[in-house]
Amino acid sequence: MGNCIALTERDLFMSQSGADALQPKNRAALESWGFVLHSVELDEIEKAGGSLRCMVAEIF
Repeated sequence: MGNCIALTERDLFMSQSGADALQPKNRAALESWGFVLHSVELDEIEKAGGSLRCMVAEIF
């Protein structure tokens, strides 16, 4: 479905370009599984080959 990450049990984050590319059936499937979809503009990061997942670090 694309490059995304769940930051909580319900909140799924992806780039705006990733969200724009989601097919309606895939968006509906994610939402039916209880996810709330969030998107973030990452144009400059993506130009360099990065993604939202590259920007997230887990803190223990």
